[in-house]
Amino acid sequence: MSIGVFDSGVGGLSVHRALVQRLPQADFTYLADIALRRLQQTWLPGYRQQLGRPINILGIIVPTIEAATGLPWEHEAERRGDKVEQLDILGVFSTPGTAKSRVYEIEIDKRKQDLAVFSEPCPNLARMIEADTGAVELAQEIDGHVQALKTRIGRYPDRVVLGCTHYEIVADIFRAALPAGTPLIQQPAATADALELYLQRHPELDPGTGGSRVFLTTGEPGPQNGLVESFWGGPLRFEAA
Repeated sequence: MSIGVFDSGVGGLSVHRALVQRLPQADFTYLADIALRRLQQTWLPGYRQQLGRPINILGIIVPTIEAATGLPWEHEAERRGDKVEQLDILGVFSTPGTAKSRVYEIEIDKRKQDLAVFSEPCPNLARMIEADTGAVELAQEIDGHVQALKTRIGRYPDRVVLGCTHYEIVADIFRAALPAGTPLIQQPAATADALELYLQRHPELDPGTGGSRVFLTTGEPGPQNGLVESFWGGPLRFEAA
C-alpha cells in the first residue's frame, strides 16, 4: 500500500514534502487534481466497503485546528456561563475563501472558548508567490497584512496560523513581520504530525517500506518549472494520471 496525497495544484507539494520528510520509508503517490470533500462523501464509503477494511482521507484543516488548540478534533468545549477573563488570540492568514468560510472561528469556538480567532484575508499573496515575486515586494505585502490584523485586534496575535499551503514558501517572511518568538502554525508540519499519529493509532495500515515517490497529474506531464521546484525543494517530473 502507498499513501496518496491529493491537491488541486502545486501548493500541496509543500505538505507532501513535510510528509515524506516525516515518513521517509513510506511509499507516496501524489496527484495534482482533486477535491477533498467530494472524495470523503461520495468515494470513500464505497471504497471502504469494497476493501473490507478501514481507510480514511485526512485533510489539512483538521490537523491545523488541532495544532492551534492543542486538542483532538473530537473534543468539545464545555459551555460556560461566566465570562472568560483571559483570552489568547490566534491570527489566521489565509485566502479570502477560507476567511469567508470562517472555518477556523467556528471550529475553534466549539473546542476552546479561551482562544479568540481573527482571520486576515490575503487576496494577492498566493498569486504573488506563484508569480515568483521578489522578496522585497512579498515582505511589503505580508507586513501590510500583519499590521492590518494588529490594528483590528489592538495588538499582535499570540500565535499565528498560515492558512494556505502556498504560505509555507514565505514562512520566514511572516516570522520577520511578527514579533520575535511568535509561534507559527504551518499546515505542512501540522498535517505530518496528524498522519504520523494516525498511523500509530492504526498499526493495521501499511504505508509501505520502499520509500517510493510517484507524482501524477491530470494536467501537463513532464518536467516542472521553478515554481514547482520551490514547493517541493528540488527538480520534479509529473507523469500522466
